[in-house]
Amino acid sequence: MKGRKKPLTRAPAAQVLGRLTSAGRFVQRHIRWAIDRSRKHWFDAIGAGSYIRRAWAAPQVRDLPARQVYIDVSVICRSDAATGIQRVVRSVAFLLARMEGQGPGWSAPIFVYAHKDRHQVVRLEGERYALTDERVSYAAGDVFVGLDYALDALWRMRGQLLAMRRAGVRFWYVVHDFLPLTHPQWFSAATVLRFRIWLTLLAATAEGFFCVSPPVEQELRAILQSRFGRAEDYRTVVIPMGWDMSAAVPSRGLTLGFDSVLQALRDFPSLLLVGTIEPRKGHADALDAMERLWSAGDQTRLVLVGGVGWKTEDLCARLERHPEAGRRLLLLGKVSDEALELLYARCSGVLVPSLAEGFGLPVVEAIGRGKHVLARDLPVFAQHTGKGVSFFEQTASAGQLAQAVGEWLGGMDRLDPPRPDLLATWSETAAAIATTFGITPPHGQAGSALPPVGEAGAQGSRAANLAFTKKHN
Repeated sequence: MKGRKKPLTRAPAAQVLGRLTSAGRFVQRHIRWAIDRSRKHWFDAIGAGSYIRRAWAAPQVRDLPARQVYIDVSVICRSDAATGIQRVVRSVAFLLARMEGQGPGWSAPIFVYAHKDRHQVVRLEGERYALTDERVSYAAGDVFVGLDYALDALWRMRGQLLAMRRAGVRFWYVVHDFLPLTHPQWFSAATVLRFRIWLTLLAATAEGFFCVSPPVEQELRAILQSRFGRAEDYRTVVIPMGWDMSAAVPSRGLTLGFDSVLQALRDFPSLLLVGTIEPRKGHADALDAMERLWSAGDQTRLVLVGGVGWKTEDLCARLERHPEAGRRLLLLGKVSDEALELLYARCSGVLVPSLAEGFGLPVVEAIGRGKHVLARDLPVFAQHTGKGVSFFEQTASAGQLAQAVGEWLGGMDRLDPPRPDLLATWSETAAAIATTFGITPPHGQAGSALPPVGEAGAQGSRAANLAFTKKHN
């Protein structure tokens, strides 16, 4: 009938309740996020000094050998972002796990992850991480190794870290770089805050640090002295960085259409650029240079491997809408280790235009596979001189970089061959960590054992405590 109104329909009560519950959870998450952010700002601005003084007031462990080594894999056991840092964590973790029973005095490490404000055991089984609800109980002489880059996990564990230190647990951390502190313009404000807090927690608890390169070690010492007043009451070890992904547990899987990418690399010269798309990695400079070459008719393919990071919205839009996208510009995003191995094998060479690095894993990954590298002339890359790396000026313009790329590709057959024999392996990386704690790894690889903390170390800690108190009062 005309004019008859359609009867109103009512959503089932369960559906309405579900929507309200979902909305409530959304509000709760945002409230928790806001509270956590406020706590972080307070800690960074006011609470850090008190936290460090409480940590340094704990009695020092003396004359105790390493009882049990616990290795933190809090991030990668839940999500592998396929970054260089996570390739390091995965390679070292699985190699350390395989050392069980392969050396005198060796007790297999226990791997842990942060669950709320406590550590629980994670088992490395085959090629996977098996999270358990088995809670970790630390004792005097135990060693906690922060292998993973776990900014948020360490923050959640800050209270437990103090209790662990008071109980006599010894802390060692792997340090990759200090870029969020030294170049905050390249990162989000949230990341800079998280990093500053992470660095404070390390300064408060660490007995030692594993540094990925000599420049990182030098920068660490300068930062600990200037920001926290710590000078000689800790130890640093520069660990050799490996390159051989297949020696550990490489991730596997090839995306649909990957064969066509490999075919393009067979048919044309190609440059491989590996790294998260973020401001410091130099993707924009590489694209500017390649556009100049392409406009002159060069057919070289630029292959970009890595996920999308931060502060790159304009660059990502430029890449996705580029007229050469899918032709001379290949955007592959995150790929597995298996796929990365194939790309290294097929490319003509590897371009590393980073503006700053703590180490630069793609450099050694390329050399290890017999590939030449063209890198920005950064101090951290000087250690690879004579191994197959050519350099372009740090401040090179797009035109200068284009010229450097063209000349490098054109004259590659006249370059000295890369020297994989001069590189370390991941087994040596794992061995360097193991021997630090007086553990003899397989193959009889020796290292410098960790000495007990004695009176000198305790005095150094008290001196640093006084220095920090003066700075923050």
